[in-house]
Amino acid sequence: MALVLRVALVMVSSASVTLRKAGNACQVFGLVSACLLSFCFASACQTSCAPSNQATITYADGIKRDPYTYESTAYSGSEWLHYPSQRRYVFPHKLDTPNYDVSAYVAFNAYPVASDGLGSSDISIPSGDILVIEQKTDNDLGVRNNTCSELYLYIKATVPPSDTDGGL
Repeated sequence: MALVLRVALVMVSSASVTLRKAGNACQVFGLVSACLLSFCFASACQTSCAPSNQATITYADGIKRDPYTYESTAYSGSEWLHYPSQRRYVFPHKLDTPNYDVSAYVAFNAYPVASDGLGSSDISIPSGDILVIEQKTDNDLGVRNNTCSELYLYIKATVPPSDTDGGL
């Protein structure tokens, strides 16, 4: 922002010098317009995102349904995890294999699925930088919200049948 203001001051001072020397109103108008546009575009690009160096939250309250299924929270009837801008979570799922599938959903409401199965807000599969997988190991899954969106998150990790039947 400071750089934009310095550029604007240089442009305005150049415009006043041009005006004094040449008296050409078109050059002055062009310089002043460019200055104002650069200021407007620079301001529009500013965001209110959280800093990206936030501490990682290890969420140890997940649910291991059986040896092959882990959930961050219950899918329906419970509060999903607050997932604001730049939030990092590590889920210690303890599935003992790196070969698991990750399913994730996000919502704008902390309780998007009522206990009767009827949702109180829209649910979506995260795309792009909403769900960045930072680590996927035998016992942990690390994710980050690399957007400016404030959401609520549900994660499910499932070991595929081919990894649970001993190769039979």
